[in-house]
Amino acid sequence: MIVDDEILVRVGVKSIVDWEKYGYQVVAEASSGEEALPLIGQYQPDIVMTDLVMSPMDGFELISRCKSLYPDVKFVVLSSYNDMDNVKRAMKLGALDYVFKLKINDQNIIKTLDDLDIEESSKEGRNTYQDEKILRKNKPEIKQKLLSSILEM
Repeated sequence: MIVDDEILVRVGVKSIVDWEKYGYQVVAEASSGEEALPLIGQYQPDIVMTDLVMSPMDGFELISRCKSLYPDVKFVVLSSYNDMDNVKRAMKLGALDYVFKLKINDQNIIKTLDDLDIEESSKEGRNTYQDEKILRKNKPEIKQKLLSSILEM
């Protein structure tokens, strides 16, 4: 999920990455924490990428409320260079990483999200995007096991 009061940032983050290629899906977007909170309850995203300075509810309050309501949601801060004090504050509240808005590209977004090491949900709740991500991540080991099994026949 993407939360930012600037529509150009939301559209940019959403369109710069081929999300499905990397095993992710943008399930919702919001222009404030107030708009995001019910959407988080509705869509249960694994990750929320959020700006901090928004109104009527800022990213700090969003992170704080979600940590008690939805403790499994991971937060990544969308930040500008002059925002490091806010980033530190957000990380103390529970944000796990940040991405500089001016340096956003598909590779640094995906690397940041992949580095979060999201715990896979139960098999019942896991979706095909998560399955594809696991397969891609373990492809060399899967190939090796398959080859070994074939050779042992």
